[in-house]
Parts: sequence; C-alpha cells; structure tokens
Amino acid sequence: MRRRAFPQVRPLLQLEENMKICRICREEKLLECFSKDKGQKDGLRSLCKPCDVKKVRANRAKNMDRTKQRWAERYQNNREKMISQQQARYIKYLERHLVYAAKQRAKRFNVPFDLKEEDIIIPEYCPILGIKLQPRSVDSNRDGSPSIDRIRPELGYFKDNVVVMSYRANRIKNNGTAEEHRKIADWMESKICNSAQPVLQ
Repeated sequence: MRRRAFPQVRPLLQLEENMKICRICREEKLLECFSKDKGQKDGLRSLCKPCDVKKVRANRAKNMDRTKQRWAERYQNNREKMISQQQARYIKYLERHLVYAAKQRAKRFNVPFDLKEEDIIIPEYCPILGIKLQPRSVDSNRDGSPSIDRIRPELGYFKDNVVVMSYRANRIKNNGTAEEHRKIADWMESKICNSAQPVLQ
C-alpha cells in the first residue's frame, strides 16, 4: 500500500531577514530594536528595547526596598573601592562628564545647547585665576576642578561661546556681565582703601 504524500507545511509567518517579533508586544520590528544577548541563538534579546525597559522598571519598582538595601550594603562593604572607581571613571571620561553637566544646566535654564566631547579643550591652568586645573577627588575641594562656563550666558552652550575654567572662577563669574564685575571690583577696592586700619596695641 502506497503512503499518501502530504504537501510540505510552510511556516505560518515568513519574516524578513532583518526583522524579529517581540515576545511581549508581539510586534514585528527591525533587529536594531533589540538589545544584544550572547545567550540567544540569534544574539539578540527576545524583548524589544521599549518592552525591555518597561520590564526592568516594573521589576525595579516592585523590589525597590530590597534593591536600595542591597546597594547600601554593597556601598558600606566596598566604600573605598567604589569611590576610587568613581573617581577613575570621572577622570577618564572628564570631557563627557563636563558636556553632560552643561546639557543638564541648559535644560534647567532653557538655553540653547550644541556641544560635543571633541569641542571641549581643557587647559592646564585656569585662564582667569591661573590655578592648576585638576579633577577633584570625591571629598576634596572643588576650586581647581575644570568647569564649563558660557562667555555670553544668554546665548547658551555652543563651541565658540564656552570656555573651560576653574570651578572657583566660574562660581565668582556666575552670570554677571563684564561691566557688573568692574563695578564690583571698583567697590571692593574703594572699601579696602577707605576702611579703617586696626590699631595695634
């Protein structure tokens, strides 16, 4: 008796080579929408990036107290090591940290921002006070730490309107204009000259 030949069964869904279906939202998306995962056959996670982020946030919120406790214990047990690693990363990626901090200030002050890491040139000495610029350690004084300042504050952060100076010079300068700083300097000099000298006993 001859066996009946059945037609070959085709997959229910044919996907293009650069597409994949998310396990959560079940949407067909480009491969670039999935994070890398060496443990998977195709080298990509089964969840798309938006679904992955939602899942991580949900788990974090669900276990917030336990996560905080675990991180607190880890910090207490490895405080010196973690501070040292933090400082090393800050120094290694100093330009990146300065640009990120400037971007946050631009958002806070609602001013234009167009800076890249390669736009930042850190001099050896502060161009205003002449003190040596060096990244501060976590618990040390910040006066000599490099800081980005706007030449004309109202124009925002872009390559030709920023300069790297010491944190102390930036703090003194703040948002004052050149004329305002001249008035402050003149006032301080007049007060010093006219102030009564202490009488030595």
